Amino acid sequence: MKTSILTKTLIASAIALTAIGTTGCSNSGKKADQQKGNPEQELLVMVSPSQVLSDMKKNPADASFDLALRAVDSVAQYDLGRTQQDDHDFAKEFCRIYLAQNASADFSNVLNLPELSHGATIEEAADAINKAAKAGIADRIIPVLEKRLTYAGATFLEIKPTAGNFPTLRILAGGLDGKNMESLISTKGNVDIRAGAQSEAQEAMEEIDRRSGYLLSAKSYSFSEIANPDNTTKEYAHKLDFKNALIGYFKQSDINMVDSILSQKEAIATLPSDVRLCWSYSPEIYGDGVYSLYVLKDRNSPDSNLGQYIDSAEVATDNILGAYISIKFNDKGAEIFERLTADNIGHELAITIDDKVMSAPRVCDRITGGYSLITGYYDEATLNRFAAILNGGAMPWDCKVIQCRPYTESKPENGE
Repeated sequence: MKTSILTKTLIASAIALTAIGTTGCSNSGKKADQQKGNPEQELLVMVSPSQVLSDMKKNPADASFDLALRAVDSVAQYDLGRTQQDDHDFAKEFCRIYLAQNASADFSNVLNLPELSHGATIEEAADAINKAAKAGIADRIIPVLEKRLTYAGATFLEIKPTAGNFPTLRILAGGLDGKNMESLISTKGNVDIRAGAQSEAQEAMEEIDRRSGYLLSAKSYSFSEIANPDNTTKEYAHKLDFKNALIGYFKQSDINMVDSILSQKEAIATLPSDVRLCWSYSPEIYGDGVYSLYVLKDRNSPDSNLGQYIDSAEVATDNILGAYISIKFNDKGAEIFERLTADNIGHELAITIDDKVMSAPRVCDRITGGYSLITGYYDEATLNRFAAILNGGAMPWDCKVIQCRPYTESKPENGE
């Protein structure tokens, strides 16, 4: 007979709070120190052209720049929906659209590219953009993907830009399935630690709920309902729970409705500016596609972005906790983490990846030693994927898989 979810949660939480500052972890993730074998999968990956271009913006208040970015993003989205991608020169398209809005503009004043001279033509500006973008991708995207896929167990790995313009990469890999690689590639990997903000947001959330006709509380489930299989089919309303950072459980079928309510201008204006609403990273396994909604403090300092201070992240197992991830911070990260835990005793600290909550334990005491745990109802394969992302680090720009297919000796039409 299985231990009840509620009992297991209470036991796991108690152990996590004491184990969070310890080591004693073994690595169950696969690491390929040497790439051997043969390619099995071939992927084409687009790096977001609008995000790359946005980092070159010289004047933050340049409205023409923003309009051209939106236009380029629309073209990129069109390409993502196609099996065969046209060889778009996004840099040249951006320059053309920009000049159509601001004909007297000088690209040396528009773009933060020192090599651009006064009076540069569209072609010269596009060449400079493509050159800078390729250098940025080589320095900041490819090394991250290499670390992630290697940790995940790639037995063969080759990542190169395609023979076109800057946004596209060709990846050949062996030892990994396409679905797992897509997840590793498409996750940006920004890791933050945020404190619960339920008390700060309670009045605002109750007002948002009232304005929605109490749809939020009507669709929210309590933990006792979700945890007890005999109660998961009950369909009666609950108030949102503001005793913890986790304020409610929602079925996957209701998430779009909830997001629609919370994204309205009135709702955004009602919430305190330093509060963020975040969903759990994946559905809870004890519910039928049930996600948790958290109320957290927004990132209010660079110190909350602890992903940059991670030395290692290893998957381990425990008889009570099951599989979990042990994170080791470097000296700077350990100092910041100790301060964050000291400032939030009695409150939850949520670990998020790309604003999705992976774990949110309650802090009982200051935590020293530079270790943290990610626990929860994740299977070992999911935790290995998390660990690969944490070990690889974050990427500055979004990446999307355009195409994934079994490898053949033939070259892709727009690749090398």
